[in-house]
Amino acid sequence: MLRLESVTKSYAGRRVVDDLDLLVRVGETAVLIGPSGCGKSTILRLISGLESPTRGDIYIAGERINQLPPKDRGIGFMFQGYALFKHMTVTENIQFGLKLRRVPSSKRKKRVADLISLVGLDGLEARRPSQLSGGQQQRVALARALAPEPRLLLLDEPFGAVDAKVRQKLRVDTKKLQRELKIPTILVTHDQREALELGDRVVVMNHGRFEQIAPPWEIYDNPQTEFVARFIGRTNVFQTVLDENHSILPKGTRLNVMVRPEDVRVSALRDPSERQIPTLVGTITDYSFLGRTIRLEVMLTNGTLCTVALPKVDALNEKLALGGLVSLEIAACHAFLQADGTNSDGPRNQEATSNTDGKTAADMVASS
Repeated sequence: MLRLESVTKSYAGRRVVDDLDLLVRVGETAVLIGPSGCGKSTILRLISGLESPTRGDIYIAGERINQLPPKDRGIGFMFQGYALFKHMTVTENIQFGLKLRRVPSSKRKKRVADLISLVGLDGLEARRPSQLSGGQQQRVALARALAPEPRLLLLDEPFGAVDAKVRQKLRVDTKKLQRELKIPTILVTHDQREALELGDRVVVMNHGRFEQIAPPWEIYDNPQTEFVARFIGRTNVFQTVLDENHSILPKGTRLNVMVRPEDVRVSALRDPSERQIPTLVGTITDYSFLGRTIRLEVMLTNGTLCTVALPKVDALNEKLALGGLVSLEIAACHAFLQADGTNSDGPRNQEATSNTDGKTAADMVASS
């Protein structure tokens, strides 16, 4: 449906969007996530026609739209902060784009009524933005973006202006609505949970380039670069050097062993003499209750701090407590080994190996 081909945008010789290719299919939601200033919102502005690419082509349904004005692209754009007209009512805000397109009054009224019902704003038609809650304002902005029956929907930080509880409900409602309407959507967010929850595919950006494009579970479990592993979710990073030849890596290779907190198994160590090599041993330095989950900070004997997340029942069964001595085991299939040859903030720090067995992973961490 939407296709970007070698799209580049430069300002004063500096590339903020760098030679990007992207395909968004019919009915798909692609979520762009990355640090501030990486080019996420610029991509939306290029697609919508608010800015022009320095180089490259943008297609919607096979039509090259580079030269089309924004109003002729068939795109609904929900701006960050909503950008509602303060002097207009809910109805007037939603129908604003329809009036600009000279949609007949009868058709306009029906479309607005349908949208008000669809997004749950019944009874609020005559209110102005100042009389609405943050969640209600978000729904008005979404309805306005949907009003022209767009071919493509662009959402720039759509939930950023509401509190956490409202944001969760809006995420659920928006995902349900998008699936019902089957409009291809690009959503920009800085919220990792939001990206993993809403995206059919997640697009991780850094320095104007795409680090990885994949379904949420693949982004989380199989990051292709060190940046992705560090940026999405919490990750333990252990720097080490291979002290013997690996199946595909020579002795002396510098590595970062990357392990998710939930992929570390922890057991209380009553007697230090019970430890089995290469079991990791450490002391619990922080113990945080997070509902059904317990988060531990464990200082290993080699001076490395390791974060562990485990079910509350496991922590209770092991009688884990602050200051307690524990042994750690790294789950075999979730130890990510990343080459340590370039800056971890750069886009080319590729995966070195993965799916090591638990003994190999523990050996590497223990030698860090």
